[in-house]
Amino acid sequence: MRTKCEPSDADLTDPVLKIKHAFRMLVKQAGGVEAAAAEVGISIASISNYTNPNKPDQVRVDVMHALERAIGDPVMLRVLADLHGFELTPKAPADGDDHQGLDIHLPDSMDVTLKAAEIGQALADAIERGVMTEETALRIEDRCGRIVSRAVKMRDVAARIRAIVKKSRKPWSLRARVKGGE
Repeated sequence: MRTKCEPSDADLTDPVLKIKHAFRMLVKQAGGVEAAAAEVGISIASISNYTNPNKPDQVRVDVMHALERAIGDPVMLRVLADLHGFELTPKAPADGDDHQGLDIHLPDSMDVTLKAAEIGQALADAIERGVMTEETALRIEDRCGRIVSRAVKMRDVAARIRAIVKKSRKPWSLRARVKGGE
């Protein structure tokens, strides 16, 4: 059953509702309304109004930007690009940019795999018990949110590394970087 605040397929053709839905997903990734409000320094009511499809309030750009930076995922920016017929991709660093730290996110792939395994285990346990509890559903929802956030970061890092490799025409050495070299 769909609640009032959940968009239907028809709603997501409306750009305003699509933006509100994206902001709602951003707030969810940030830990909820209270956490998002605290992160960006505005009222809980403002955050709630920005996510509510029945309110005319639209999220301010500074709020959107601060929240996206806080979670490390340009959720809203991707939706805005899509609304204009574009796809958001990370830009390649300019010559002389420090590439240090790009590959420190690569081990996050192990965390994504672990979270996926936890989701599978929680589902298997629920199936074995024959019921899905609110606690189990919340645990699955939390793990899914973490996977999405980590996967987006990994995708962006991989795209930046690909751009560096393409530009330099040299492979990206992982061994030296993992051992503290380069």
